[in-house]
Amino acid sequence: MRIAKLDSLRGIFSLMVALYHYDQVFLPDSFYNHFIIRESICFVDFFFVLSGFIIATKYEGIQSNQAFFTYLKKRLIRLYPLLLYTTTVYLCVQLVANFLFPTLLSSKESLLTLIFAYIDTISFQNSTQIFNSFYTSNIGNMGMNFPSWSISAEMIIYIFFGWIVLISSKKKINRNWIFVIVLFAAVGFSIYKKQFYFTDDFGYVRGVISFILGYFVWYISSKTNKWDARLEWLFPMLLIVVFYFLNKQSGSEKEMFALAIIPLLFALSILIINKSDGLLSNILSIRPLQFIGKLSYSIYLNHILIITIVPHFMFKIVGVDKRPFMLIGVLLLTLIILICYSYITYLFIEKKIGGRFKSLYIKKSS
Repeated sequence: MRIAKLDSLRGIFSLMVALYHYDQVFLPDSFYNHFIIRESICFVDFFFVLSGFIIATKYEGIQSNQAFFTYLKKRLIRLYPLLLYTTTVYLCVQLVANFLFPTLLSSKESLLTLIFAYIDTISFQNSTQIFNSFYTSNIGNMGMNFPSWSISAEMIIYIFFGWIVLISSKKKINRNWIFVIVLFAAVGFSIYKKQFYFTDDFGYVRGVISFILGYFVWYISSKTNKWDARLEWLFPMLLIVVFYFLNKQSGSEKEMFALAIIPLLFALSILIINKSDGLLSNILSIRPLQFIGKLSYSIYLNHILIITIVPHFMFKIVGVDKRPFMLIGVLLLTLIILICYSYITYLFIEKKIGGRFKSLYIKKSS
């Protein structure tokens, strides 16, 4: 299920995450250090909230074991082809770079590290501590193509969500209370750890917090009528204010501020935009933004590879001068290549291969 205006936001925010990860040495300091760029990692939490909203909208009625396993197969088919492809490509590029072009990538890993990171990622475990004790990487223990930790968290949460919906349906239990209890447990764990930005260790906990809020966005949205369109502008204004103050903090204070405000900010924003049809909704519904929205999953999983290779190639191999104008030019070129490459993976991996798996393993009646 896709909601055009929310899908557009997911595409825009995928590009913002790419900007967050873009190497500082290839950007003007004023651009790199801008508070919106530096806090754009928070958009991963927007993805979790939106996922909770969409999944609850589509799968709130899982009532049998067969429906549960069909739901899991659909989620696996949606996530796995692109995850496997991008992880394998990243492994191949890393191996080639390690042995033939050591200056192309910013970090060189051992073969054993790469193998464990690869297994960690394709088994959906790189948001947990199951495999990460077996390897130590220059970029941490977030697996191969490290933004994929959030895909691991997504799959773990999908299983948890489907199981809760199934059990609550069978036992006639109010699932809202179950989700409230789990939400408070996850928040309590984060407070205990004094951390919100979990990734490779307890990334699924971070995901649970935002995903459950997304579920309640669906619940509230299903009970309310359309809202005043002017409320839409609260989202960009609140986003700027929150990111500004978040950027002024550090350490555990920043972590706790993010825990208290970021998931709620995105939950409220998705609720407002979904329930209104104002100017912002119209802007987000234009075709170019919808196009970027369709590519959001590919952009997210492709971006580390592209933003690493293209700037290194342009500045270190081609020898482009690092004047501010050229830095911005290479950035724009990198983003264009990222979008074009993501369009290819969207068509051939997400749509074509994913579609074939869906036709083979999902009954048309399900």
